Amino acid sequence: MGSNIRKKRRVSVKRKAAMKRRIFRLCIAAVLIVLIIIAVRAFRAREISDYIASTASFTRRGEVEVTTIETFGKSYYDQDELRQAIRDAVDQYNQDNGGGKELIEWKGLTVRGGVATLILDYKSVGDYVSFNSAPMFFGTVKDAIEQGYDLRGILSAASRRNTSKILTQRDFEELSSNRLIYVTEKMNLVVPRRILYASGNLKVSADRQAIVNGTISESSPAILILE
Repeated sequence: MGSNIRKKRRVSVKRKAAMKRRIFRLCIAAVLIVLIIIAVRAFRAREISDYIASTASFTRRGEVEVTTIETFGKSYYDQDELRQAIRDAVDQYNQDNGGGKELIEWKGLTVRGGVATLILDYKSVGDYVSFNSAPMFFGTVKDAIEQGYDLRGILSAASRRNTSKILTQRDFEELSSNRLIYVTEKMNLVVPRRILYASGNLKVSADRQAIVNGTISESSPAILILE
């Protein structure tokens, strides 16, 4: 009789211990989920607020992430309507052109303090051009010339390697394989290689960053040649 009671007590203790371990694991899992959610939200908040002005960030693979920052007039748009309109346009573009691939990735839209920040990731500069109907180029100097881009805006720029070296038309042949970036909208630029030459409407703020320093338009494009 006493033996049975002791056995029952041992079984009961084991069950309680197992239950405690199960509860502990569930608590740990819940904490991890909360931490992941917090981390994701923090990452998104950081991503949205990384830049204080419109910026195009180019990768070596030819992708370009564009952060557009503009004043948001509530008298003209409702935030939710604006978000839905842009998402619909992105979805339609991917459906019409992607063949099952996401050519434009939605990264987010926030409106804070009367300022709207939109981030879209384009799989190629061609997708940016098609979606926005705005000229942009990222390729070699040779390809830019062959495709008819007007590069006069970068002539007379000083080399960042040697400030006494001034870019001339004749230098384009030597630089034919260097990467060139050409944009026609007002935006800062983040690039995958060190900047060698910059047009006068850009100011090089770091080896791989340039900020707007004048008028940028289709008639006055911003141009960078990279090392």
